[in-house]
Amino acid sequence: MRKGLKKVLPGSGAALLILTGGLLAGAAEKEQEYIFPDTDKELLTEEDVKDLPAQLLAYGRYEILAKHGELFESEELKDYFGTQKWYFGFLADEKEVEGLLNDYEKENLAFLKKQEKAEGEYELDQKDFDYELVEKWLAGTYVPGEEEIRTGGQEAGTEKKEEESSGKKKADAKKNSGKETEKAETEAPAPEVKETKAAETEAAEDTRSEYIFADADTRYLTQEEVDKLSLQAVCYAKNEIYARHGRKFLSTELQEYFNDKSWYQGTVEAEKFSPSVFNKYESDNIQILVKAEEKLRSGGYLLDQPGYDIHKVDTACKHSVVKKEKTDESSGHTFIVIDSDNIMHDDARIVDGKVVDAKGQEIPGCSIREDGKVVDFFGNIVDPKEGQPVSEESFSK
Repeated sequence: MRKGLKKVLPGSGAALLILTGGLLAGAAEKEQEYIFPDTDKELLTEEDVKDLPAQLLAYGRYEILAKHGELFESEELKDYFGTQKWYFGFLADEKEVEGLLNDYEKENLAFLKKQEKAEGEYELDQKDFDYELVEKWLAGTYVPGEEEIRTGGQEAGTEKKEEESSGKKKADAKKNSGKETEKAETEAPAPEVKETKAAETEAAEDTRSEYIFADADTRYLTQEEVDKLSLQAVCYAKNEIYARHGRKFLSTELQEYFNDKSWYQGTVEAEKFSPSVFNKYESDNIQILVKAEEKLRSGGYLLDQPGYDIHKVDTACKHSVVKKEKTDESSGHTFIVIDSDNIMHDDARIVDGKVVDAKGQEIPGCSIREDGKVVDFFGNIVDPKEGQPVSEESFSK
């Protein structure tokens, strides 16, 4: 009997059936999705892992964490789990992931760690890593004793062929192919279409204004700018990174929000989306947004609550690079106000009869009285010339 396939249904005779991620696999040679499918509902035994190499044991251990959405720092684990259609990584905090484990999973983690240590412990991210052995296990073609075992920084077994069909080399080949295509397109002569380019540039700027962070794929977000966001905006900004890669959403609220964006093309079903599409900026930015969301509220923003307003985020913050016209109609004074998202702005000013921030974005929830004083969302009355609240109101409200 193949290791890991051990759930026998009553009355099924010799047929082995196992349910993995909603798919029913039959005989032992049939492909399965998980290395150890039932670690959340039954304990692994010595027989299940007998004679298994350290790599399979290590991957099986990390698989338990991956099922709960852990984002891995290891390039090898990112590469492997990024190819698994069931994987959806979104939690960077290991302790948060551990808090989601049930008793079966905790014991199986410890058991696999012990077994792996007995095999010599598998070392991640070694040069030319591959997971061909794991792929064979999942495909039902694994043969004990034929694999290369890599432990403690050493490699044993026969020499690899230069053209092995590992996931790593496939990914590299795909990247190189893309570079060659890009190079060929770059070297091709460009036609004279100045007017068209100008129109395209203007359209691109308009599209960028629809993002919370339009450049989250080309730079690292700072803690300072993330801290300015409301809980709802942080949640939307995090999912915006997924949306720019065409992910569809199970949440009605999120789907409604992104359907409203001209740049969004929802083409990938949620269960088929792979985080492997993220570059280094996007992966790190997701982590900082996940932490910020959890900091604002344990468990994060609650989606699809009655009365939700998807446009509240659009009016509350714009961090895109937006083309702004110069104006001389500024008061020249800065003051403090609180907007409708409960965010305090210490750089507010009056420009063209509107209360705006340093970037020229109108601050929602603020209005200007006939006497020139400003009223923010909390009812605080501010004298723009003095830059502070007037006597009849205060920010302690």
